Amino acid sequence: MKKCRCLVRCKDGSFLPVLKNTSVLWDENRIVLGVVETLTDISELTRLDEKVHIFSRQRDADFLGMVGKSPEMQTVFDMIRKAAKLLNINRVTVWNRIKKYGIDLKKGFSV
Repeated sequence: MKKCRCLVRCKDGSFLPVLKNTSVLWDENRIVLGVVETLTDISELTRLDEKVHIFSRQRDADFLGMVGKSPEMQTVFDMIRKAAKLLNINRVTVWNRIKKYGIDLKKGFSV
């Protein structure tokens, strides 16, 4: 077994993320002599992976956490992107102005 992510229970009951590598030791007749196993602490890597995941979700949902996969929501997101580019401001500012002025997104933006 090579590079398997596992959790090891510590004495205090908490879990430690580790990378587990296992190799079987054979003799010349293919009889198992033993097994060698290493565990590598990857808690820092796991913490950084979670941080990257959070940042990527924020990047993907950069419309104040709004999530939408439907064609209608993609149209709304596209209009916000275009307005932000046209006005040379960020998307959050565009969204705040939409809410502030009660712009009807079904009618689109007129410039």
